[in-house]
Amino acid sequence: MIARYAFTITTATAVTLGLFYLMHTLIALQPGASSEPRVHGSLSFIRIKPDETITDIDPWTDIDIPPPPPVPPRGKPDAWEEPGIRVATLQPSAPRQDYAPIGFQLSDGPLVVVMRVEPNYPPSLAQKGIEGYVIVRFDVMQDGSVENVSIVESSHRGFERNALSAAQRFRYKARVVDGDPQVTTGVSYLFSFEMSE
Repeated sequence: MIARYAFTITTATAVTLGLFYLMHTLIALQPGASSEPRVHGSLSFIRIKPDETITDIDPWTDIDIPPPPPVPPRGKPDAWEEPGIRVATLQPSAPRQDYAPIGFQLSDGPLVVVMRVEPNYPPSLAQKGIEGYVIVRFDVMQDGSVENVSIVESSHRGFERNALSAAQRFRYKARVVDGDPQVTTGVSYLFSFEMSE
């Protein structure tokens, strides 16, 4: 047992010393080894005289400022554009209350969108330049979550999965009647997948 340890230690020491000698020999054989002094770089600073001509500019009179763009009219648009995807909405098919009883004018209200999620454009269809649309229908629960999402119509099956996934993450403020949130069924939404130019 002791002989085995002694042999292992002796062999390891010999291999280590051999490697050190080999590294030293390889370094010494390289051109420009440690025998030649290293050339250190030096920095030199050159002072440049500043331009003596200074022109005074009044920013309010000497620069032409273009007029601001026209303000778009207020109101809820039926469609809006985002890069890569244009999403247009259909009005909810849920009944709306045009008036409220006197005692509930402050608490009653229609179905209101809180958060809409845009679907991802499927990469395989984007590479082929395929555009299309998906119409989904769902129910809005009393807490504003979306359930029972289904496909009503689509131009290509490749868009359906992303449209369903996006619609399931929508959030609403539920319709309120007589102070109580109501379940709204049959809300329709149109996802339009169009390539941006």
